[in-house]
Amino acid sequence: MSDTIQMQVYSRPTEEQINDNLPVSTDSLEYLPWGTRSLKLKVSGDYSGKCYLRPRQFILNESPVAGYADGSPGGDIRVSWGGGWEEGFQIEDKKKGEDVYIYFNITHRGTQAADAYPLTLEAYHSKKHTKLGELTVTLHRPAELPSPALKPQWQALGDGDKELLLAPAQARQVPIYLSRWWPTEVIHYTAAQVTVLPRVRLVCHRNIGEGYSRVEIFAALPGKKTEKLLAFIDGDIQFPLVDLEQISADLYFMSGHWVLRVWFFWLDKTLMGKVDTAGLGDAEVRVLNRWRAEQEIPDAERVDIVFDQNLNTRFMCTDLHWQELWGPFTKKAPLHVSVAAEEALNVYIRGAQGLAAVKAALLKKYVPQADKTFDPSEEVKNQLYQQEEGAEKGVGDLKHKHTPFFRNAGFDLDLISNDVRKG
Repeated sequence: MSDTIQMQVYSRPTEEQINDNLPVSTDSLEYLPWGTRSLKLKVSGDYSGKCYLRPRQFILNESPVAGYADGSPGGDIRVSWGGGWEEGFQIEDKKKGEDVYIYFNITHRGTQAADAYPLTLEAYHSKKHTKLGELTVTLHRPAELPSPALKPQWQALGDGDKELLLAPAQARQVPIYLSRWWPTEVIHYTAAQVTVLPRVRLVCHRNIGEGYSRVEIFAALPGKKTEKLLAFIDGDIQFPLVDLEQISADLYFMSGHWVLRVWFFWLDKTLMGKVDTAGLGDAEVRVLNRWRAEQEIPDAERVDIVFDQNLNTRFMCTDLHWQELWGPFTKKAPLHVSVAAEEALNVYIRGAQGLAAVKAALLKKYVPQADKTFDPSEEVKNQLYQQEEGAEKGVGDLKHKHTPFFRNAGFDLDLISNDVRKG
């Protein structure tokens, strides 16, 4: 058995790279200023067994459970992952000679967008804790980054509530849609002369009564004051709402439509100490302690909402068990998304933060795609171009730790990817 593995950045080529026969870098990519994008790595070699990968700039047993670009602990670039693996992104059972694909969330949080950030990633044996390999990735500022760039802004609303504003009046360009699981190396932006951005804001309510929390998503047409409630998100989102740095949003453009991506992160193991338990009964405190024990940290979930120029929601997207799921939205707005909580936790906490228990079953009737690298967003783009509604097909609900599920919409069984760790 060889005790080494090889890593390389694995990006999908853009049309320009394909048409002009341009190479795709295996050790660099462009980060998304003031946003989050995926870094996809191809892991290969003769090593077999379990291993984990993480940034060099990482301290085990510290909070938040995340790493950073080289030389900048707590700095501009935060590197996170999910799955509840505190030691790093875990490859559970690599076969000899098998290629495995893993993913890190690259979040830019700095006040400025630097030209480049070096990021060294290291792989370790899960039991021996010996190093198996390393790769230094250069994260470049996008060559097309407009000025001024889209920079989400937090504002206080009182009573612990805040709103996240997207598309400030002076911004005119947003990135072309960037897939979570099949990302490109290069980030392209819309042309300034054809882009007029909607005004989008997320209103984050930490407590709406009986321990519930909720995020409301509003949008308004350019130059208009009247807003439309596109969607609201509830469920097990109290952890991210305690520390609002664990919620973020990115706005994209896709086939004549807008795509809002909302991220929730569960990274900080110390957040429960910030919950005020004054006035809670014994039963509620027991549930609160159980809730703390059952949170999967680290974890990250996203919801993509596609809406048209008239603010009508057309598609939605999320993930389950390392699969991407899309579905059309044909109901009356708003879209209702719940982030799944444990079924057993059905006592509500009355404190400043709390728990909303939701019940769901696993997705049913899914047949794997023939193409292991099938990217359902490409088919969604085609349907948007053709102005097709897309039939809503029989599906189940979702439950898997923090997995979002849609209460008033279903997923299209033809728009579900395979396990993204296989390609």
